[in-house]
Parts: sequence; structure tokens; C-alpha cells
Amino acid sequence: MDRPRHILQEGGEHAVLMLHGLSSSPLEMRFLARHLNNEGFTAFAPELDGYSAGTSERDMHTWIDAAVREFDALAERYARVSVCGLSVGAALALAVVDRRPTAHAVTLLSVTLAYDGWAIP
Repeated sequence: MDRPRHILQEGGEHAVLMLHGLSSSPLEMRFLARHLNNEGFTAFAPELDGYSAGTSERDMHTWIDAAVREFDALAERYARVSVCGLSVGAALALAVVDRRPTAHAVTLLSVTLAYDGWAIP
């Protein structure tokens, strides 16, 4: 069975781009996506090449570019787009919002501001 490449919970005209943690998958965001969808939001958690588990390793600029493309695709379809990130995904969300200040809101969960591998307690 193939693993899902993204989570999409269609809802209202306010979409939330959800960015999971480094080397994880969109499934990490499934419970929050379901909750947001129950509240009327469209929730979208994409797989990002070089960032998500099971993809070829790439540098962080590639991750940012991919996340910005996902934001832009949502912005073409929905009236408002917010960004939510978990762990390193929170830092990625900040990079997206820096490039797309039109984001309606940004939510940061367990923010990683200085990544030092497994040395972080």
C-alpha cells in the first residue's frame, strides 16, 4: 500500500498550509488537520521533496521554495491562506511568511530556532 503524499481536508475559503517536522510526513499533522477542518477550514499538509521522510535529501532553500509553491497554489484557490508549522516546520513556516507576507496568520508549534541534531534535549 502506498503512503499518502499529502493530507487534504476540504473546508471553507480559509486554507491552512500545514508543515510537518523534518524527516516526518504529512501524517504527523492529521489530527490537527481534522480539527481545523471540523472548524470550517481547508487543511493541507503536503509532502515536500528533500524535507519529508522517504524523499531524497535536499538543502533548506529547496524546502522553502517547495513550501512557497504550495502556499501560492492554495492562494490561487482560497480567499485566505494561513501557515502552520511543527518543530523545524515552524521555522519553515516563518520562511514562507517572510516571502509571502499576505499570509492571513501563522501558527508555530514547538518551534526549533537552533537545530543541533540530537543534542537538543
